[in-house]
Amino acid sequence: VVDYSDTTSSFNPENYGVGAHDMVYTYTAFNGCSNTDTASIFVNDLPVVTFDSIGIFCETYPQFTLNEGSPSGGNYIGYGVIDSTYFSPDSAGVGTSEIIYYYTDANQCTSSDTQYVEVLDGPLVVFEDSSALCSGSSDGALYTSVYGGLSPYNYLWSNDSVTTANLTNVAPGWYTVTVTDTTGCSSVSQYEVGFIYEFNAYAGIDKSICHHDSTILSDSSYYADSALLTFSWSPLDSTISDSSALSPTVYPLETTTYTVTVSDSVCTAVDSATITVFQPMGIDAGEDLHLFTGESVDVYLSGGLMGATYVWSPADGLSSPLVENPTITAVLSPGVNETWYYVTAYSPDGCPEKDSLLVISQDFVIPKGFSPNGDGINDTWEIDYFKDIEGITVEIYNRWGTLLYKSEGLYEPWDGISNGEPVASGTYYYVFKIPSDIPAYFQRTGSVTIIR
Repeated sequence: VVDYSDTTSSFNPENYGVGAHDMVYTYTAFNGCSNTDTASIFVNDLPVVTFDSIGIFCETYPQFTLNEGSPSGGNYIGYGVIDSTYFSPDSAGVGTSEIIYYYTDANQCTSSDTQYVEVLDGPLVVFEDSSALCSGSSDGALYTSVYGGLSPYNYLWSNDSVTTANLTNVAPGWYTVTVTDTTGCSSVSQYEVGFIYEFNAYAGIDKSICHHDSTILSDSSYYADSALLTFSWSPLDSTISDSSALSPTVYPLETTTYTVTVSDSVCTAVDSATITVFQPMGIDAGEDLHLFTGESVDVYLSGGLMGATYVWSPADGLSSPLVENPTITAVLSPGVNETWYYVTAYSPDGCPEKDSLLVISQDFVIPKGFSPNGDGINDTWEIDYFKDIEGITVEIYNRWGTLLYKSEGLYEPWDGISNGEPVASGTYYYVFKIPSDIPAYFQRTGSVTIIR
């Protein structure tokens, strides 16, 4: 029980400890009369807060989230702390930083814990270079001096993964080195190696050509005074017209990279250009066609590619001159029984390719009559085309529809005999029946006359 008799008295929870405390207030009036009242105060225990060690970081280490304080949900305060949650070694700077973790519980009681973060200085790289003699030469050098951090240092260059402190025999250009000290702190630095004389080679732009085409390399306008220069092209083979010319003509049969070495009295430079060769499709219009006048057949052009276009000529007798596989109908002109068809196929790359097809036309002759009189001249009705073809049926009828003659399988000419007796002179009627594997063009009916 705590007795208070004056309004200026105070209560220190730390002195009384955790738990309930009764407070008695006594008041005495000017006439000596007094009275008292009692109240109770409860002192809560402080939350237990822990803050685990954070560690040692390099100044270049990226900002990270602080989560070592417990219970979670508190706030961090200190140099390098951002938004009460993150720690930035770069913002804290080199040295030891104090970080305090504050946590307030549901009773609004607050406790804290403290940790210290050490931020280490990273290595600082200073460069000194030796310029290359020419813009295309590889005789430059790059030397480094390192300050700060803890030696020895490890080096890793981005160019060819060199691990030495210095670079020698390098071409002009930018170089990047990562230097790491014994604490693991590292820094990344860049430097450009220069040159004394501007001197470059030019092999020309990369190109694409069709098979059996040619192209010219380089460009004479690139060089201010080509008379003072020497040129050497490779590969040294039959596809290049002159390996020592400024702008040679090349005839590659496959995709080839050509390299030129250009020199003057001081400098040498190298450049290359790739000539991509589109390979031929290898179209083939097929073997010669032997057709009868009016007979039609589909042409099969092999070797074409999806997306290719086609042009056939002449257009006479073609279903279309602009398709890959047209239908050809044999046309016989007086005195002409051979027609050459030429096709030009353009690949999807625009490369032309040609082939030809010979169509030999002849009339399908059906004799209109014969004279089977035994004189050895025109004694049988013969259809030459049917002689070597199996499966054709030839039937001959009289005018009353009576079947007089029938040839099945391998065709046999008719000698004018029916049922062992010669038929009389007159007109008879034939029917050709054609199997499905023979063009329907030969499906015919007509008449034949016998003269005795």
